Amino acid sequence: MNRRDLVGFDPEHFRKEQVRGRALDPLRTFQEVFRANLWGGDSRSGLGASRDQTAAIRAAIPALCERLGVRRLLDVPCGDFSWMAEVDLRGAAYVGADIVAEILDQNRERYARHDRQFLQLDLTRSVLPAADLLLCRDCLVHLSHAHARAALANIARSEISWLLTTTFPHEPINVDIVTGDWRPIDRTCSRRLGGAPCSGSFAGPRSATGTELRLRHRAQERTRQEPSAHAPLRS
Repeated sequence: MNRRDLVGFDPEHFRKEQVRGRALDPLRTFQEVFRANLWGGDSRSGLGASRDQTAAIRAAIPALCERLGVRRLLDVPCGDFSWMAEVDLRGAAYVGADIVAEILDQNRERYARHDRQFLQLDLTRSVLPAADLLLCRDCLVHLSHAHARAALANIARSEISWLLTTTFPHEPINVDIVTGDWRPIDRTCSRRLGGAPCSGSFAGPRSATGTELRLRHRAQERTRQEPSAHAPLRS
């Protein structure tokens, strides 16, 4: 069965809207996702933000921050911060960013403190603040090829040392989507993501199953093999 058929929401909602003549820019798209809870679940960030879906990564991040010496973690998109609120960052400062202002207002009211701030940023084009680690979980899977390429190029321009992101190793093809919809992508494949090679820019997969969160140190010429953290597939 196609993985897109297994998620608990319509993975082609915005493509269908586009066919009907209703095309939205990324800001309006993700505003609609938030306001209508289009991805389902108790969290407005979708089913992938549930306690079950985030159990593995919540357990892995503290040790990862210690191992990499993370002093500042940038989380884009931070969504409603529901699961990250439970993560011990081992003293690292946290910067959560999202394109939707309403989410950020809610987060500031509930979670802001001296070592935790929330910013409105567009991952595809905003200047990203410097950080030791960028957490970019369940983001590229919701972006079209064009927007995913723009986001990766923007990250490459930043002063961020490490990237922790989602991939589906051995996915047979990286299909294009309308931004806001969903599909699995393999960020380590030799196939091309809308014209941009996947290989050569990121570390290779360390696991053949599940959603792998991989690391790459931008400052090194040779890829350094680090243990990867894992999260289960979105239900």
